[in-house]
Amino acid sequence: MAKATAFFNTGWPRDPKDTLNTPFQILYYYENHKGEPQLNFTIPPGTILYVPILYSDDTPPVLWHFSDVSDRAAVWNYFYSPAELGNVSIAIGVDGILNPLGQDYVVGVGSVTLGDGPGGIKEPRTGNYIVAAVFLTPLDKGEHKVGFYSKCTGAAPKHYLRDYPDIAKTFISPNGTWEGSLTYTVTVK
Repeated sequence: MAKATAFFNTGWPRDPKDTLNTPFQILYYYENHKGEPQLNFTIPPGTILYVPILYSDDTPPVLWHFSDVSDRAAVWNYFYSPAELGNVSIAIGVDGILNPLGQDYVVGVGSVTLGDGPGGIKEPRTGNYIVAAVFLTPLDKGEHKVGFYSKCTGAAPKHYLRDYPDIAKTFISPNGTWEGSLTYTVTVK
């Protein structure tokens, strides 16, 4: 799935009309025509959810020492090592029940189309991509809250903040920590 969704996950602006035709629902952040965040999804019963949580790729400016995506141990080192991204917490939550995720949910792929180059989705490029993501089994009918949380305290966010302050200040705190969470409303009917 990392290969299939890399362009959509890295591209901006995201648009529901560009969503991949898959047998599952990808949960993603996008903004409507007024610039308002859209985090609501209505799906039929039996739909599997795919939730990308945190990604990194080698689109310049690269976030520190991007790893060899063909080497699983190198991908995990990049994701978890304090000398790199330094992820200290990653979890998925459904209706208030938070489940920590381990390294089995982190994968790296190469030679994928990415949408976050200098020209954005209008000028895709080929590169390498690492993502932490999860599939969720179908939810019961009704309204559900599906959220995720991730925190990175390694050298990469700190160096990115130092080297690219104008870009980094939007997602990295002044102490060099990247911390993110998002909650979607998923209605099954």
